[in-house]
Amino acid sequence: MHFKVGSRASLLALKQTNFVIDELNKVYPNFTYEIVNITSTGDKNQNASISGIGIEGVFVKELEDALIKQDVDFVVHSLKDMPTLINNEFELVSVLNRVDKRDVLVSQNHTSFNDLKPGSVIGTASIRRTCQLKALRSDLIYKSIRGNLPTRLKKLDEGYCDALIIAAAGLERLNLTNKITQYFEFELLTPPAGQGALAVECLANNFEVKAFLKPIDNELARAQITSERVLLAKLGGGCSYPIGAVSWIDHEQKLHLLGCVASLDGNSILRYTASLEINQALELGNLVAIKLIEAGALKLLGRGLNSISN
Repeated sequence: MHFKVGSRASLLALKQTNFVIDELNKVYPNFTYEIVNITSTGDKNQNASISGIGIEGVFVKELEDALIKQDVDFVVHSLKDMPTLINNEFELVSVLNRVDKRDVLVSQNHTSFNDLKPGSVIGTASIRRTCQLKALRSDLIYKSIRGNLPTRLKKLDEGYCDALIIAAAGLERLNLTNKITQYFEFELLTPPAGQGALAVECLANNFEVKAFLKPIDNELARAQITSERVLLAKLGGGCSYPIGAVSWIDHEQKLHLLGCVASLDGNSILRYTASLEINQALELGNLVAIKLIEAGALKLLGRGLNSISN
């Protein structure tokens, strides 16, 4: 059998898509694949911030359009780019095992975050990161910087900024971990829901493709991202809001979830951690979200109860 696979055209996206194909080859060694490059809205508008583009799923819509047109059989996403709520036409059939979920600092001369001089320019396009980092160091300048990973690294080398804050996962997948100056632990800089995970999406009514993709679904990774995305949905947030959510499984097979909500100025940050059994991922996401709401998360997000998803 032959399958057409939708992917963004960046070096990292293609690397991720080829990883998914490699996993499928382990299950189906005689099948063939053709990667179809698709340019997303987020890729077209690299001068605007993600929140400034004004739509959710800026890296996803065109890939889903290709599914509807049947130009591709399935598509590969970085899970953190997925909208909180997915249209019923589509289904995330497979969630693959995650790589490092942490955010990292990449700086000129490998200067640590605490050792950066006051007024140093930090490049990041993430509101979530900026708000949390302001709480750690309000004396730094946080500047929006977008583009694919090699482009951002090039801007750092050219002096556009003194340091970058990016996901460890992207550097790991491109074999660039030597660039990392410092890893941020979850309690200092809480990652976004789904960071480090890949997702494979297809049409919900394409049962043949769904059955084909199911063997590469990782049960433990799915439990983690389910708890994170439930928390995000309960808070009514997406990538335009300063919300972090990260889960992990300990040696006793307990599922833990850390949720974080920050004010835009970084003056107030709420974090809450809880744990349940792996098969209670949905309940865990709701629990942590409710605890954050009780602690005042909605006020920090600047919205009322009516905006919260049921």
